[in-house]
Amino acid sequence: MKNLKISYLLFLMGAFIFQGCSNDNNVVSAQEEFVKAKVNGADYLVKSSDIIECKKILTNYGSMSLTVKVENEEGNIMEFLILNYSGANVYPIGEKTYFLGGSGVDGNWMKYSETYPQLGIWITNKNIHLNNRAHFEITNDNGNYLSGTFSFDAEDVNGETLRSISDGKFLFEIDR
Repeated sequence: MKNLKISYLLFLMGAFIFQGCSNDNNVVSAQEEFVKAKVNGADYLVKSSDIIECKKILTNYGSMSLTVKVENEEGNIMEFLILNYSGANVYPIGEKTYFLGGSGVDGNWMKYSETYPQLGIWITNKNIHLNNRAHFEITNDNGNYLSGTFSFDAEDVNGETLRSISDGKFLFEIDR
């Protein structure tokens, strides 16, 4: 009987130790992924059930690029490209990015595409005066998830209309 009590006590102590070591409180689930913003003042929301793609890509030059594409249930898309990605930071939009050998390519950009209410594509780096108001910041990169803020004004490919994207917030799981 004494051995049974000792075994039972050891079992309870082990259960408490393992429960106390649980790290579940620090795990962010894929259910929490989102993008929120205002497009010309109207709410834009992408939930985890919508399309969210976030990738870090090692370039041929040894730098890291960040690509993001999200699509809400109406089919409206936001895309971001950040060259020379280095983690939590504020990234300039529209500036030329230079590689070894001095060749410049179009720099970081943000794009918004609509299928509803109007078919069109609006991009930041097309017109340099709009880039002064563009903001893209990664506030946290833990290796699995990215969070941050963004806003930008973008011009359509014909230079006829603008879209103002403001109050942007996001949480992405990095695709593997």
